[in-house]
Amino acid sequence: MRNWSIPAGRIFGIEIRVHLTFLFLLFFVWITEFEAHGHASAGRGLALVGIIFLS
Repeated sequence: MRNWSIPAGRIFGIEIRVHLTFLFLLFFVWITEFEAHGHASAGRGLALVGIIFLS
C-alpha cells in the first residue's frame, strides 16, 4: 500500500506528517484566490487554510 503522507517534522518526539491531498488543497486555494483577487488575497487564503489546519 502506498503512503500518501509526507514527513513535515517532529514536535516533542511526535512525527508530524502532511497528507498529499492537503498540498493539493493549498495549491488550489492559492491559484483560485490569485486569479480572483491578486497576490495579497492569495496569501490570505493560504493563511486561512493554515489556521484551519492547525486548529
